[in-house]
Amino acid sequence: MKVGESIKGVAIDVLRNHSRNECIKLNTNETDILIELDGIYKLEVLINNPHFTEVIFK
Repeated sequence: MKVGESIKGVAIDVLRNHSRNECIKLNTNETDILIELDGIYKLEVLINNPHFTEVIFK
């Protein structure tokens, strides 16, 4: 997160919230939450992934 907050979860989908902003849907501790993509600074992959391990958004 851009404000220094860290959220750990499993990415489920990419969709729009009630304000029509693009969000990533995360499952965190059995709860689904929406995180606006504009609010994400860095995404880290915590499992083996042959495509990437980290994405930094500008």
